[in-house]
Amino acid sequence: YKGRFAILETMPLIEDLRRVIIEGGSAIDIKDVSMKHGMISLRRCGLLNAMRGVTTVEEILQTTVGD
Repeated sequence: YKGRFAILETMPLIEDLRRVIIEGGSAIDIKDVSMKHGMISLRRCGLLNAMRGVTTVEEILQTTVGD
């Protein structure tokens, strides 16, 4: 396909997040802490790109899971 691009979910490894991981927190706990500290989810990254005209909202909704 011509014109493909990546949408990325990045998670900063900060002290609060390390603590949750060490204490055995669930995936939901880890995501909650990450989102509070600025993580951008795949869907949100995709929607930002849709707003920029790089892709469509429909494509993002088909290829990502809700937050």
